[in-house]
Amino acid sequence: MFVLVRPVGLACQLACRYCYYKAGHDQMWSSSPQRMPLSVVRAVLLGLTRLPEKHHVLCLHGGEPLLAGKDWFQGFCDLLEAAKHKQGVPRITVSIQTNGVCLDREWVDLIRRASAGVSLSLDGPAPVHDAARCRKNGCPTHMDVMRAIEMLMGAGIRPAALAVITKHTTKLGPDRFYEFFVRTGISEIDVAPYIETGETEAEEAARREFEPAASELLSFLKGLFDIWLRQDGCKGFLNVRSFEQLVCVLLGYAPTLCTRMKGLACGRTPCVMPDGSVFACDLESADLNLRLGNVCSEPFDAIVSIERLGDLHRCLEAGFASAGCRSCEFFGLCAFACPRFTLAKRRRTELCSFTRAIVEHARLRLNEIARLIGKDGIEFLTQATC
Repeated sequence: MFVLVRPVGLACQLACRYCYYKAGHDQMWSSSPQRMPLSVVRAVLLGLTRLPEKHHVLCLHGGEPLLAGKDWFQGFCDLLEAAKHKQGVPRITVSIQTNGVCLDREWVDLIRRASAGVSLSLDGPAPVHDAARCRKNGCPTHMDVMRAIEMLMGAGIRPAALAVITKHTTKLGPDRFYEFFVRTGISEIDVAPYIETGETEAEEAARREFEPAASELLSFLKGLFDIWLRQDGCKGFLNVRSFEQLVCVLLGYAPTLCTRMKGLACGRTPCVMPDGSVFACDLESADLNLRLGNVCSEPFDAIVSIERLGDLHRCLEAGFASAGCRSCEFFGLCAFACPRFTLAKRRRTELCSFTRAIVEHARLRLNEIARLIGKDGIEFLTQATC
């Protein structure tokens, strides 16, 4: 199981202008008034020992998880170390999704000793990154992130990155975008197109400034896919996780990204807030209560049980049926099979045509490679299975 642990909830020292917590999310804000007590972590660890999976990932997330402080992180690591020596405890690994601004030599040493994976929020070169990712006083953060990468690399930690794709990114172009990440030494990124689903004034303002036109986004991602697949003339390899997942699903392999699992993963990537509240997902929808329970009053394994998720999945099924997803040949190949999009009031037509174009492009390129190696073609899955 992949568990999002939010030690300071949604608290963050940045004010990213496209952040999906910029408005709403009242359920989650009310669950994050303080730093997470380590007793909540103990309750989660106990629940994980009662689940059938043999490997779990605890991902420290935010907001900005490093705001919890070094003492909290050391206590968190001590709990994990103690748990490792108990009989029947599954393997637990730690990852951290951070904006990188807090990182210093001490943090890097703590992370190295914990053998934790690190993913940095990095959108690309400074003009692209700093257009949205700034401190609350408006100061840019790109230099901070690049310094964090240098410190991590110096300690033998090779971070991944999460890049939000905005209209600034599409203007940069896929070649320069890819080359930037190769030069940093980062080996894997995930890309998240900024597509606004909210309707508040703040969300509408962000949509106007940052959401790329569908045609520009499609052209950018097609170009990036081609560079990733062929690596022609590149001086280093950079894996793009969402492309890797798309190809795996097309070829019949089981996906690991929740957005490729037809809604069946909702609740199996739970989000734990500082007060012990557990949400099925962190992408809150006004039309859906994603709160499953609280580890301070009931066992974590009971909260994330199949029985507890029944109502959620029935609601999602109704949403999929209403949107026409179930009858679509791209259901399961579509990254927009997510409550954030499925239950949004925004029209989905452009997202559907976008998915169709990306999948068909991937099929075309894979068949070209198949013919180069003497194959007639590839028999692709018409719908993903989970």
